[in-house]
Amino acid sequence: MLDQDVAKATMRGNVPIRVLLTLSVAIGMVGAMVGVASGRTTVNGNTRAPDVTAVAPPNVYIPIIPNRLVDSRYNVGLTGPLMSRVARTFQVTNRNPTNPSINIPNAAIGVTGNLTVDKQTAYGYLSLTPSPTNAPTTSTLNFPLGDTRANSVSGALGAGGKLSVTYVARLASSSTHVVFDVTGYFITGSASGGPAGPAGPAGADGADGAAGATGPAGPAGPAGAVGPKGSTGAAGAVGPAGAVGPAGAVGPAGAVGPAGAVGPAGAAGAAGAVGPAGAAGADGVDGADGADGATG
Repeated sequence: MLDQDVAKATMRGNVPIRVLLTLSVAIGMVGAMVGVASGRTTVNGNTRAPDVTAVAPPNVYIPIIPNRLVDSRYNVGLTGPLMSRVARTFQVTNRNPTNPSINIPNAAIGVTGNLTVDKQTAYGYLSLTPSPTNAPTTSTLNFPLGDTRANSVSGALGAGGKLSVTYVARLASSSTHVVFDVTGYFITGSASGGPAGPAGPAGADGADGAAGATGPAGPAGPAGAVGPKGSTGAAGAVGPAGAVGPAGAVGPAGAVGPAGAVGPAGAAGAAGAVGPAGAAGADGVDGADGADGATG
């Protein structure tokens, strides 16, 4: 809506209705990114056909978890409110490099999202552009005074992965706050397909399957190193006596031992029987005469 259109509508007591554009995006492996300028709302509440400029395919669209890149009310992405016809630039790519589910990578060439206006001091419009311009010729979101409203957007990124937003009102002293939530991005495709998108959240664990058949035993592993010697165990119980073995062979005769000591004399034996008388002996030689006897 042009400035003069808004002024006429306000004077007549008519408030332009909110317009949310349905964006044509490729939710697949290959698609053409389409740059869409927001339709402008007329006094009668009708929406003019949006301007569409096709960009040569192929490009790949990757949706992400929506997250807020700009909220000037809290100095996120931009500090303080926007003043009329003063373009403000903010970083879009690589804001959350450790979380691919919400990050816009440096390879992105365009994004989709939602642009919101809040606490404006005058009616007007916002223009979201790849490069800063204080006098934009297109509008992304039109709004009256005192109405917080949003609009879906899709467009190319500027140099360094940045976007610019300009608030256009009649008076230079007018100001407003803006919010920008990103919902996805485009990257240049290739004949072999685009890069893998961010990993989705892990699914719930499935039910346990039936136990599989036991596989064949593997080959025996090498013998382990000899362990340290264990402590001595308790003495075992005495076993039963063994059977008597066979007699051994007779050994050689031993050496003659020394003579024993003389034993005591034996007792006298009994007298022997008288022998038979011997034969008579021969007569002996006559003896010499005896000496004379003493005289009496």
